Amino acid sequence: MTATPSPQPIFIHALFRTGSTYMFEVFRRLGSQYTCFQEPLHEIALHAKTDTAILNDPQDTQKANVLRHPPLSRSYFSELYEVADACLPHLQERDIYDGYFGTDTSPRGIDYWQSLIEQAAARPVIQECRSAGRIEGIRRQLGGHHVYLWRNPWDQWWSYQVSPYFDLTTQLIFNASSRPPLVQLVSEHIGFQPLPLGPLEVAYDHFSRRLLSPDHAYQAFYTLWLLGLHQGCKHADQLVNIDQLSANATARRHAVAALERVGVSGLSLDDCHSPVSSFTDKEQARFNELEQEIHQLWIEAGLPESDLQRLLTLRQQAAPECHALAGQEVPLANELSRYRDLLRRRHEEILSLHQQSDAKLQTAHRREDVFREQLEETAQKSDWIERQAQRHKSTAEDLDRQLNSSQQLLGDIFQSSSWRLTAPLRKSALVIRRVSGATGLAGVISSTSLRGTLQKNVSDIAAATERRTRRHPRLRQALLALVLRMPWLVVRLRRMRRNPQSVALNNPVSLTPRSRDIYRQLVAAIGTINTQNSSKDKNETPD
Repeated sequence: MTATPSPQPIFIHALFRTGSTYMFEVFRRLGSQYTCFQEPLHEIALHAKTDTAILNDPQDTQKANVLRHPPLSRSYFSELYEVADACLPHLQERDIYDGYFGTDTSPRGIDYWQSLIEQAAARPVIQECRSAGRIEGIRRQLGGHHVYLWRNPWDQWWSYQVSPYFDLTTQLIFNASSRPPLVQLVSEHIGFQPLPLGPLEVAYDHFSRRLLSPDHAYQAFYTLWLLGLHQGCKHADQLVNIDQLSANATARRHAVAALERVGVSGLSLDDCHSPVSSFTDKEQARFNELEQEIHQLWIEAGLPESDLQRLLTLRQQAAPECHALAGQEVPLANELSRYRDLLRRRHEEILSLHQQSDAKLQTAHRREDVFREQLEETAQKSDWIERQAQRHKSTAEDLDRQLNSSQQLLGDIFQSSSWRLTAPLRKSALVIRRVSGATGLAGVISSTSLRGTLQKNVSDIAAATERRTRRHPRLRQALLALVLRMPWLVVRLRRMRRNPQSVALNNPVSLTPRSRDIYRQLVAAIGTINTQNSSKDKNETPD
């Protein structure tokens, strides 16, 4: 749609449950000369950034009945739906609750409201329940006529009990990152623990499971009630009390006249009706006691006591008549008190169940954390084992490759000519190892046998070398040249070739001393036997 320039906007600021939906619908009844936006700074608008269809929810009527809203001529967010594509991109999550306490120069949400004003087809009327803490900044940045709508705190707080949502919004506002000193002091007083800034959905889940006690919930609400009215008195152009509009025709005329002075014509508030209850002396005494604690914190926060007295006087002037009838016989007052007391006890029971559930949930979370840590530790060990397995696998593969290479090398050695040529030498070495521990005569005999074996093996090597080198003249010439350089070897080889056995037997020098003695004894014995045999042979020879 094409936006056209529109007159100065009208802002209606209020807390929840003050009759703001009624005021919104009153402007809607004026027709096409006004474009009315009801609570555009809403979580639903935030969700609509990805699905604008939820702004035309057909269950709006059902919700209105549950919340006791007046009948609506169109869906709650109908006007916002028409400009959603152009305006919702300017809405940020932090604008809704985290920016509740805005500065006078740059409050959060300004860009969003500016886009609504620019896209409105007619004079924009913007009703908000989350803007009371930033009226000054909105007025400085956007101009317009600002109305602060308020109600007596006792009936308003009991109206909050129609849904847990409203006490939840109080906690979400208390959780704002920029909180005035009074909110900080009250937070400490009621034991409210702020949640670090994060997604709004996380804060919803957190505080919906951590309800405040009825007394602390009222004190938190009353703190916002005082601060909202204080902002309205200082920065709004017009204060409108819904209790007075409902009970007093003069108040209705004054409100309409003030709006006429800023160009609003044809407005009627004659059907205004805000429920008012009666409270017993005991109930009022309890309210006053809780409020006095907040008043004391107001002073401690450095806020002017004169401003507080002004607010209390204004409240007293606008108080419903039935509140002044405490101590008198008021129809149904005692019955209503019993119902409220029952509701209070049920609230406390629910709070106790929530606390127990939350304690169990925290225990479960701690147990989950332990399991998660154990799981992470197990995963780390598993990774370490896997890395070790990979390392061992790599090592095994290297060893396997080395083994294959060694086997290949060993096979090549076994197939080589040098291996076959040195076979006799290896056999000789084996014999040496077998007899290396021999002693005595047996050892000498064994040593003699060993020498014979060695001589035979060396002879075999020489013979084999000679045979093989016949087919390789060059190799034969090289070996001969090598041997001729060592005369002693030539002599030995020739002697072994002529008489292999005599080399070792006729050369006792190579034996040990003990072996030489035994060798000489054996030679002498053999000589004696030979002599005797010779003599015998001569005697037996015939003449």
